[in-house]
Amino acid sequence: MFKPARMKKIEIISLDRYREDILKRLHELGAVEITDLKEKIDDPMWESLLEPHDADVNIKDTATKLSSIDSILESFEEVSPKYKDNFIKSLFKPTPPRKIPVEDVFGGELLQKAGNLISAVGEEIKDPIDAIDRIDKELLDLIDLKSSLERISALDIEIELLKPTKNLVSFVGICKMEDYAKISGNLDETGVKYLAEKVDISKEESILVATSLREESGAVANILRKSSFERAEIDFEKYDLHGNILNVISEVEEKIGRLGEERDELKKKVAESAEKWRDELESYQELLEIERERETIKTSLAKTENTFLIEGWVPAKDEKSVLDDIKKFGCSMVETTDPDDPKDVPVKLENPSFFKHFEGLTNLYSTPKYGEIDPTILLAISFAIFFGIMLTDAVYGLMTLALGIALWKGGGRYNESIKDFGVILAVAGIPTIVMGILTGGYFCDLPIKYLHIEWLKNLMVIDPLHQAMAFLIISLAIGVIHLNMAFLCDLINRAKKGIKEVTKGEVWLFPFEFGIVLIASLSHFYHYALFQPVPGMILGWGLLVISLVLLFISKGGLFLFGITGLLGDILSYARLMALGIVTSGIGNVVNLLAVLPLGMGALGWIFVAIIFLFGHALNFAINFLGAAVHGIRLEYAEFFSKFYAGGGAEFTPFEMKREVTENIKKI
Repeated sequence: MFKPARMKKIEIISLDRYREDILKRLHELGAVEITDLKEKIDDPMWESLLEPHDADVNIKDTATKLSSIDSILESFEEVSPKYKDNFIKSLFKPTPPRKIPVEDVFGGELLQKAGNLISAVGEEIKDPIDAIDRIDKELLDLIDLKSSLERISALDIEIELLKPTKNLVSFVGICKMEDYAKISGNLDETGVKYLAEKVDISKEESILVATSLREESGAVANILRKSSFERAEIDFEKYDLHGNILNVISEVEEKIGRLGEERDELKKKVAESAEKWRDELESYQELLEIERERETIKTSLAKTENTFLIEGWVPAKDEKSVLDDIKKFGCSMVETTDPDDPKDVPVKLENPSFFKHFEGLTNLYSTPKYGEIDPTILLAISFAIFFGIMLTDAVYGLMTLALGIALWKGGGRYNESIKDFGVILAVAGIPTIVMGILTGGYFCDLPIKYLHIEWLKNLMVIDPLHQAMAFLIISLAIGVIHLNMAFLCDLINRAKKGIKEVTKGEVWLFPFEFGIVLIASLSHFYHYALFQPVPGMILGWGLLVISLVLLFISKGGLFLFGITGLLGDILSYARLMALGIVTSGIGNVVNLLAVLPLGMGALGWIFVAIIFLFGHALNFAINFLGAAVHGIRLEYAEFFSKFYAGGGAEFTPFEMKREVTENIKKI
């Protein structure tokens, strides 16, 4: 808590015959990040002892079989898509994921069984899939042909008249009506022999048929290409077309219908195969992916003639269990040591289970470095408070809490990201409810002003709209506390590097604040003059002098900018007050507008409901988003910037991830 998990460097040396078993066990444990030993092997100190571990002989075969299964599953998905929840259902009431039991097979046995499965399924679906592909291509061509014919259907002529002959070529298509004279003029100027016929199909477009000698067709095509003419493409070589254009269109439509029926029958066959084989294919897909991970990781190892070496990182809390497991394999040496250089250590955040849901917000900014303060807990508490102050309405808080719980208990059951988001919203809803009660906000001023529930006033501590200055002072005071936490974290970070490093930070602020508070308290409660020589006043002024000296040491000649910069940071927290007032102000306006139609009878009540519901929904959505964005901004720009560097490498253990199969128990 407040720091990433303590990590240990682990080295495993064992005989080759235990390699597969050890890698499998590490994969199941999911507690060790295996590092690439290439740099160590290239080190002159080790190059005579170690050599790179060979790639697994089965890695290519595994990749090929995975690709085959992926291809089959894609074919199944195209023909018979799996049911998927829509977006809303996936958030609040997702369908439970199915778990497919499968025997625990790996290595050569897995590849053999996967190959047999791929062959069996491939043989069953090859012909119908090929037939569907052929039909799809034919349907696309027929649809294009039908579209071309429909564009010129107003000609109402025999289609054979448009077919190219040995000596003649016909161009048929659509052109703008105003271009017809221009096309005719250009053709006349070239001196080519042609026949042209125009059929108007609208006020703007005409069908144009231009026929010329084959040897002059190039000149005609060039003139048409420079105009608005769009040629209707009809492949007379591919299709044997006869009769009136309208009749040909009917024949094409009939053929499209027949092919569609044939395609549907083939799809049914493939869908039956999908129902029969999909689960088994998905289970072997996952097993092969696990196998590929184990095969790929071998290239990160080093070896000697009869042994292999694994190096990596393990959280200190998992050290004993990993050591005990690996030592069960005979002739295996396992050693763990503390890290030499913190820069090389991967980072695993280690917060109490409740605060783990906020780790995503920390990582969104940057993963902390190893040994650096983990600000997740501080972020979780302050972000929730900021959100509550800015939204500042008890009913809006209940809505936020309900939305968070719905996500948490809905999609969060099967999706960690949705669960984290739901918990964050639920937590943020609680201070929002509290702030709403303290400011008298329940759909803003609805119950107090319009429903006359007077006792709610007794719970009010501050009215945001009428006590804006007090609200501003509270917001700035919260900002000072927040910044003090940031400077205290910075002080802790600097203290590790010595007193000289401490003086370069914002340590001047602490004696300055204590001095100001002491002087103000004595002058207010005991009515001492500011320069009265009593011990308390002397101490207060002494602290101010010390703070100014420390400020000069820290900032040098730019010490004034240290003060103005701090004031700017504090004033940034005025947004807490501003957004809180905006929420109340807009909500009050919505309530005012909603009551205006009350004198219109039953129709008026309908307008009241529409204005009230729509107005408050919009107010909630806008200020919900504003509270979230500005809350995060205060964390990242004002809080993190004072002490948090980030830039750590996230701990990525060699871990077996199972989404479909369930036979291997995850440890």
